[in-house]
This record gives sequence, structure tokens and C-alpha cells, in this order.
Amino acid sequence: MTVSESNEERAGDDEPKRSTPDHAVDFPPVENGVDYLLSVVEHLTAEKPPGPRHLKYAVLHLQAATEVLLKARLQREHWSLVFAKPETATRKNFESGTFDSCTTEGTIARLQGIAGVVIDDKTVGYVKDLIKSRNALQHYGLTYSARSVESHAVKVLDFLLAFVHTELLPALSPDEVRKVAGTLETVGEDVRTIQSFIKRRLNRLKGELRAVQDKTVECPSCDQWAMVVGGQEGEPTCHFCHQNWGDRGANGAADLYQWARTEDSEVIEPCPTCGVKALLLDCVQVAADPLTRCSLCFGCGTRHDDLPACNACEKLYVPDKDTMGLCGECEYLATR
Repeated sequence: MTVSESNEERAGDDEPKRSTPDHAVDFPPVENGVDYLLSVVEHLTAEKPPGPRHLKYAVLHLQAATEVLLKARLQREHWSLVFAKPETATRKNFESGTFDSCTTEGTIARLQGIAGVVIDDKTVGYVKDLIKSRNALQHYGLTYSARSVESHAVKVLDFLLAFVHTELLPALSPDEVRKVAGTLETVGEDVRTIQSFIKRRLNRLKGELRAVQDKTVECPSCDQWAMVVGGQEGEPTCHFCHQNWGDRGANGAADLYQWARTEDSEVIEPCPTCGVKALLLDCVQVAADPLTRCSLCFGCGTRHDDLPACNACEKLYVPDKDTMGLCGECEYLATR
């Protein structure tokens, strides 16, 4: 932390000067955010794999860095925009820090809509995943594996490093740039080290997964094409992060995949082959053909390409009786 010493206070004629100088905390937003980034990579590289405590602080500090750095750019556009309700903003409250600020997602929306900052949908998704991980950590305890956290963290770190260089450094004074330059260089080197590790690990998995490309999907936990469905235990296995799906097994993995990859909450059905409610309808992409969506059971690994489409809503469904060509929801609405 950068600390600037204040001048010694002048005492009265009959009082000696203070022997210990007073200190004032001086930690501007960009410097503060970059320091959080340094803490993140320190925790991720402290040991291999990172232990629970290192993972906890890596997630917490990455969320803090994201919020601080994004809001620093929004503040540059106009200080009132960091208020949850800009119409209530006052300079006095801003300078004293006594106000409710907008959420991280709200900050992104304002950067895109007002400041014209380009942040692609994938990056927005990474940040949203980070927020959810941070909230789960705070309230329920972190359940993701070390490899999963590393995979997500590197993507957000990559974005933030580019964001700092393109959106924040150009507006800083030469002295301010000098203060963060060394830290940014260290963070960049550590991020490349983590990326190299991830790349080496994925390269090692290529041979192992070559024969099961038609059952390999993008893991909803670590975002790597390394999760194989339909294994001997009837539960998906991610060969990269080894995420444990707990008591919910294939259904839990399917549910997380649905949450991470689609906006439709009605795409999981019982599989006609194995009976497990882990069949994802028309939304799964496999490594053998990543551009095509299919219906795949995360329990037994059976692909269902012959499912009918509802005559009303046109969504695929699993017929369990004579439904007049309607999915369950449309049949219910038709008979009301």
C-alpha cells in the first residue's frame, strides 16, 4: 500500500514537536485496484494447487479489483455515475464516500451505454460468474475446485489487465503511471505463468479425450472442453478441474450447464434411455461438433436426435404419452 507522509504538525511555543510523523492513507482507485490484482496472482501462485484459503482470497480480491477498476473508469466519465441513483448524487457525499454505489453489473451497463466502452458478452459472462462465485463463497462456502477457480480467474485477470492499459492508464499522470507500472508487469508475468500451466494441462488431455469427443462438453465449472458425460459411474467427469457434483450427480451437472449456457430454465427432462433427469434438450455442444446444438443426457451419454418439436411452441420435448403433438406446458395450457 502506498502511504504518503504528511508534514510534521507545528506545535505551540510551549509544546515540543511530535517525534512520530502523522500518516495519511493515499491509495487512489487505480492503484488500489492494481494492488488487488497483485494479491490475486500471489494467492493463485503461492502453491500448486492453491489451497482453500488462497482460493478464498483470490476470488474475493478479484471481485474487489473488478469493482474498483471498472468504477474508476466510470468515475472518469462523471463522478455522479458511480452512485446507485445518480439523480441523488452530491459532491459532498462523493468526496466523503457516504453513498450507495451501483452494482458491478450496473457499472458495466453504464460503461457500455454511457461511456461507450466495449465489453464483449463473453467477458460480461466471466464477470457475472465471478460475482456468483464471490457470493457463494461469502454465504455458502466455496465449492469449486482449484483448477476451476484458476480457469475463471485468468480470464477476468486477462480482461482487467487490458482494461487498465486501454481505459485507465492514458488518463493518469506520469507519476501515477510509474506507481503502478511495476505491479502491472508482475501481475502480467504471473498471469502468463498460470495460462501456460492451463495450456500444458489441456495439451496433455488431448490424447486422453480424443476417443470421446462426441461426449465431451464444455465444463460449466471451469469452462474447459474437458467434461465427459456418460461415464461408468453415470456422472460427468471433468478431466481438467475434477469438479465433484455431489449427491445430485448428473442432474446437478446438467442443471449447472443449463444455468451457465442457456437462458431457458425448462430444458432438462428425464432421459428415455436411463431415466435420470439429466437430458438437456437442444442446447448441448460437443467437442466433435462445437457449432451444432444437440440433445444429450449427462447421465448415460445418449444423444437424442429424434425428439419431436412441439406443434405450438416448437421446442423439443420428450413424449411420455399421446400429447397431441404438444409439450407438457403447451398441453397444460391447451386443456385449461
